[in-house]
Amino acid sequence: MATENDSVTAGKTAWFLGLIALVTSIALIDYWASADMWGSKTVGMILDTGMMLIAAAVCAIAFGEICLTGYYRQWAVFRQLAMTALLGGGMVAAIYLWTQQHGLFYVVFVGTIICDTAAQLCGRLWPRMTNRWPRVCEFGAVHPRALTNVSSGKTRGGFICGMVLAGVFVGICVAIGCLLLGAPLSSWGLVAIVPLGAVLGDLSASWAKRGMGADDFYLMSDEEGLLGSHGGLLDRIDSHLCAQLFAAAVLLLS
Repeated sequence: MATENDSVTAGKTAWFLGLIALVTSIALIDYWASADMWGSKTVGMILDTGMMLIAAAVCAIAFGEICLTGYYRQWAVFRQLAMTALLGGGMVAAIYLWTQQHGLFYVVFVGTIICDTAAQLCGRLWPRMTNRWPRVCEFGAVHPRALTNVSSGKTRGGFICGMVLAGVFVGICVAIGCLLLGAPLSSWGLVAIVPLGAVLGDLSASWAKRGMGADDFYLMSDEEGLLGSHGGLLDRIDSHLCAQLFAAAVLLLS
């Protein structure tokens, strides 16, 4: 009889294997399109067939991990499926933005980094500021409390600082692109959507992790894993992929 810990472990394994399969499949789609341009479809077909079989095998292993432990009976699996769909869409969006002109991919990428970094630094510095200027504490919107119950490490002060600074950076880049490089006016939507996507991506990952009873996603069974004890692998890409997805949606729908 599988225990609760077995289910959580299987969920982590299945989620990670599924993500590998998803990344492999998306990479193959992009490679297949490139093979048409290079005229190397025959060679590409042999490579793609083998890689697709590997991706299918990984998916089967992930499905088996879930079924053997009864993890599929937990509501948390739906959170993981939603998060996987979000990350998959973000990967496709990143490929789309990479093919666009005016450096849109880099604007979104750097803007997300600024949002995450500013939120972390401001979240840590805000308590010191409120000690020096007590009146600031009276403004509850920026009081250093948890942004949501999903992630206790998020603060309202960090959220506002990250949104503002990232929005300023993206706004400057969009202004330069529209005035000097001929970027479409719809690019102005990125000023708000990139910081918002970065925050929602981070919160979505935390939401998925809490649903499966885990604090972080690790690649190994030890306490810290391969990438340290702060977030694991997913915490390095969640904000970026969600921001890329939102940015691509704005450009495609405008």
